[in-house]
Amino acid sequence: EAVGNCSQLESLNLADNGIGSSHVSRLCDSLAKLSKLEDLTLAGNAIGDMGASCLGEMLSHLQNLVLLDLTGCEIGATGAASVAEGLQSCTQVETLHLGLNSFDADLPILHLDSNASVALQALFTSVGTSL
Repeated sequence: EAVGNCSQLESLNLADNGIGSSHVSRLCDSLAKLSKLEDLTLAGNAIGDMGASCLGEMLSHLQNLVLLDLTGCEIGATGAASVAEGLQSCTQVETLHLGLNSFDADLPILHLDSNASVALQALFTSVGTSL
């Protein structure tokens, strides 16, 4: 909750903080208030599909987001699809880390086409880098 009071925050690294799917909803409420946030790292937290769905909904509030790191967050196909949908409103995102999750490398999020509204330059998955 204190995070939401830091409206000027540009970078937030919460990697390996024991954040589970049950905590993500409150975290998303706080993150939605951080309109200047550019870098968000949640790597190594067990947010799962439920947490990823919440993040996907919240991403529309982060218009300045450039980097999103969800490495090793136990995200499956449903969660990855939610994140992909949310990223459509994050036109500044250049780097997306999704490695060490449990979805198939053939998901559409890994094959963003030229019609995608994001400025994605680097996509890191457990199967390598792909655009």
